[in-house]
Amino acid sequence: MVCVTAAILSLADFFVSRKQAVLARVGFFVFYILDLVGIFGSEWMVQNVQFNPSAYYAIENPVLKTILSAGVLQCVWLMTTHVLDEHDRRVQLVPTCAYLLGCTVVLIAIPFGPLRQWAYYSMRQAYLIFAVCYALARWRKPPDETYRQRLDRYRLPL
Repeated sequence: MVCVTAAILSLADFFVSRKQAVLARVGFFVFYILDLVGIFGSEWMVQNVQFNPSAYYAIENPVLKTILSAGVLQCVWLMTTHVLDEHDRRVQLVPTCAYLLGCTVVLIAIPFGPLRQWAYYSMRQAYLIFAVCYALARWRKPPDETYRQRLDRYRLPL
């Protein structure tokens, strides 16, 4: 319910401010809500069904999970690039394309089992670690002092 409220408030913020950067926040909450609905919905559907231990390491609906997680991560990345004042489309899109490629390689190349499941879900953490490292690198080596002062607002989170 909190995510739905945040999505609605973010959408209202967009309609009031008309800032394109706010759309990334709206997208984040929408994709995150859909991801949570998938997780809790599938758990609810099988709550009284006998569990098959051989399916313990299965990744249910990998295409849908990959698309939804890519949406969440792309929105986080767009918010990060907005803060960093990075408007190059390649910088904004290539990390998510690399994430999608990495997930595809994991799903195709690694056989069923715990390593596949770990590698698949670790792709999300790798993306987030990349985003934090990129932001830190831009903050530590700014192009000019004005840029550095503008980013100093985000010193604590960085």
